[in-house]
Amino acid sequence: MNYDWNMPLIPGTIVCAKYNDFDGVERIGLFCVLYDEQLDTNVGTKKNTVCVKISSQSTLVSNYSVQIDVDENKFLDKPCIACCSKVHLLHKETNIYKILGFLNKSTLKRVVKTYFKFSNEVQRQMMDIL
Repeated sequence: MNYDWNMPLIPGTIVCAKYNDFDGVERIGLFCVLYDEQLDTNVGTKKNTVCVKISSQSTLVSNYSVQIDVDENKFLDKPCIACCSKVHLLHKETNIYKILGFLNKSTLKRVVKTYFKFSNEVQRQMMDIL
């Protein structure tokens, strides 16, 4: 699919993007868009997205991951997981360069529920120190 960074990215869009790993090395990865500033009337800048990492590594399976079935998401060539605790802020113009496809509705629902579960735990830990 053609990618135009000026267009909004809806939740569930799977994108290819450049990112830096923990050693600062630039890598290429897959991400699932959860939020696009362009769709938010409360922010001034409109170029960032919040995404979760998509991986084919089974070592990343956790309570905050969701299996993505390739039969239901044909744009993927092998089984993957959405790592809902691996949240990335990606710039639409400089990081993202391609749209692969869109998660089917049932998979997106599982990703959203798992992300909420992770987000609630983040909030719990922050509230515990107040």
